[in-house]
Amino acid sequence: MSSIEEISKAAITADLARNLTPLIISLGVDALMMGVIGNQFLRYLLITEHESVHIKLVIYFATAAAVATTCFTWAMEVNMFAYNYGQYAQFTSQHWSAWYGLLCSLTKIPVQAFYGERAWRINNRSVIISATLLFTLSLSAIGSIGYTALDHRLDFSADISYAGTVFFYLWPTACIVSDLINTGGILWGLYKSRTGWIVTDKLIYKLMRIAVEAQIPPTIFASIVLMAWSREMASISTLFMIMLPKVYLTGALSVLNSRDTIRQNNSTYYSNSDFNSGQKSSRRQADTGVTVSTDTYVESHFSYEAPKMGLNRILAKDHRHDSVDDLEAGMSLSAIPVQMSKEELIDDDKGRVHI
Repeated sequence: MSSIEEISKAAITADLARNLTPLIISLGVDALMMGVIGNQFLRYLLITEHESVHIKLVIYFATAAAVATTCFTWAMEVNMFAYNYGQYAQFTSQHWSAWYGLLCSLTKIPVQAFYGERAWRINNRSVIISATLLFTLSLSAIGSIGYTALDHRLDFSADISYAGTVFFYLWPTACIVSDLINTGGILWGLYKSRTGWIVTDKLIYKLMRIAVEAQIPPTIFASIVLMAWSREMASISTLFMIMLPKVYLTGALSVLNSRDTIRQNNSTYYSNSDFNSGQKSSRRQADTGVTVSTDTYVESHFSYEAPKMGLNRILAKDHRHDSVDDLEAGMSLSAIPVQMSKEELIDDDKGRVHI
């Protein structure tokens, strides 16, 4: 036992800043991110009235796992710097750090499954996406569980077996592949949902940007965990393992909360200029093949004024769930934001419309 303590002391004191600073930083960063998640989660609770039951269960479970990870981190830090202060062997053992493989997956995999369902639905329930995601998520779960099971009793990080190393690399590698499939699938499905109408295309591009902003950060963190894991960089890798599940959960809650923000902001769907002009994007405008001609006879008291969307809430209420819900269900957006009959546009006795 004394030999392990001496070896650990020599390894830790060789570079105290690199070996101990990440552990101290992780305590503050983890608490900060947990506060952000708490704020996001409380807001999410206010908008869950029409949320699917399985989405609620995923978010509740992932949030509970994130809270458990924070409690575990505090317990580890108190054990290292309070109860066992002055002992160096604890910094090189796997008694605590190996459990982050399992704790991370308890939050990460439900969130990735949430993204996977979105990618699956928006691509018309693609069998390829569902099969590949099921395979990669299973590999990630096997890797994290195997790593924790084999290594959590080791007294020294250098004693990690070949099997333990394989399980560790399998965990973040499969995680990264799953992220790429989810992000690519969602972006491609949204891109294919374009209608050519400026209003709906703006919404699609906004949702694409939200998808990238929510899913790229955890992919980067998982890549750092994969590249930084070694005997010399163990503390840095542990820092990112602590942060990784919360980055995933923060992104998922941001997606859900931003969806409600988009619904409330009616100008995202309709603006007076787009509503009045009925503009289409120039790329698709030339392909319509629709000709409209009007013969107008003066002496008509007909007048039409487009409703101001900021004041009249009726149209917004009727289309409240149209765009965002249809996209999440894998359906195409309506080509025309508001439908009006010909009788509402012209007087039957005074004008004719030929299409």
